[in-house]
Amino acid sequence: MAGKQIKITSFNCTAFKPRNYDYISDINNKCDILLMQETWLYNFESYLFNNILPGCQYHAMSSMDETNVTHVGRPFRGLAIVWNKNLALSIIPVETASDRLCAVVIKSDNQNIVLCNVYMSCDNNTDENFEIYGDVLYEMLTLFEL
Repeated sequence: MAGKQIKITSFNCTAFKPRNYDYISDINNKCDILLMQETWLYNFESYLFNNILPGCQYHAMSSMDETNVTHVGRPFRGLAIVWNKNLALSIIPVETASDRLCAVVIKSDNQNIVLCNVYMSCDNNTDENFEIYGDVLYEMLTLFEL
């Protein structure tokens, strides 16, 4: 990566759905790597990244329960890291335990970088949120051992 700058953009898309496709595509065309939060997709809908953002590869995490595709109410969470497949880098998806953390390892000739995309919902000062945030932060720390 020496000498070459990589442009990374983070965007809370509040739904990777038709109403946002043009805007997301425009953002994606202006960067090398796009981190998206709140994609609101099921795992089986991940193919949409290839359809809407051709020339890209991706790693995505869904929070949607696939056994309940008739979910009533607003969808929630979901993360994706999308990158231009012509980058002269090796980008390797990392499996994580939390659906609030999506990560990849970016490898070049002389260095490795762990890139994390994290979704932390609004903090309402509950013990449950405190525990969730702590778990996600701990998992992020363990990724640095890669």
